Amino acid sequence: MTSVEESSTGLTPRVAAVLAYLAGPFSGVLLLLAERTSGYVRFHAWQSVLGLGALGIVVVMLLGLAFASLVVSARAFFVLYDKLPPARKVLDSEALKELR
Repeated sequence: MTSVEESSTGLTPRVAAVLAYLAGPFSGVLLLLAERTSGYVRFHAWQSVLGLGALGIVVVMLLGLAFASLVVSARAFFVLYDKLPPARKVLDSEALKELR
């Protein structure tokens, strides 16, 4: 085990490093503001801010894309359903209803 310099937060450096990941980038920012001496704790705080912050942004973008594609695909279906009368005839036919 390597020795780690003392933390200015009053916590052991390992506990402070673990706490940097507790609430994602928010706890990382708090530890960056509080920690002055331990490079070990600051490294983990920065890793939390940059790594988990980037992952959070990617997740929000993918969720927005999923929602937008859901809305667009549903709207496109109904627009095409209204614009293509032969398709509507097939979808509304008695033969198709019997298959259901």
